[in-house]
Amino acid sequence: ALARQGKTVERKARAITVYAIELTDFDADANEIEIEVECSKGTYIRTIADDLGQILGCGGHIIALRRLRAGAFSIEESVTLEALAAAKEAGGFDAIDACLMPMDKAVDVLPAVQLPSFTAKFLKNGQPVQVRHAPAEGLVRLYEEGEFIGIGSIDDDSNVAPKRLVVTASGE
Repeated sequence: ALARQGKTVERKARAITVYAIELTDFDADANEIEIEVECSKGTYIRTIADDLGQILGCGGHIIALRRLRAGAFSIEESVTLEALAAAKEAGGFDAIDACLMPMDKAVDVLPAVQLPSFTAKFLKNGQPVQVRHAPAEGLVRLYEEGEFIGIGSIDDDSNVAPKRLVVTASGE
């Protein structure tokens, strides 16, 4: 919003990685290029546009910005609202479920911790639990008998503590 008002926005310098930049369209008459950038998180695409303009000696800014991937999710795998409505019309909520990705895909970069039901019960009641093969620190994906139940964190005593748990229809 500040940039649209003509105000300079200072961006904090950070280490980023640009894996690829591809020129996907060039319109000499309009003085416009279209690029596709594959980059690490924290990359300011507007800064890349500005830097390219400086290098080319003509200035640069963004007309449109579209995110094609975020982590494990890509635009190719996305489902439109219209497609979800059509699926519901054709097959009800089971058909909608078939269009959706599993919840744990959003956190699949975290190590997985498998819990037997008797241990998961304590965790679901808010109690940290000891797990033999848990990582030494950080966040983990939690599974009860193979089913995703949430995210936990390793506490100071090397126990797995609940952080965010999934509430199921049965309330457990």
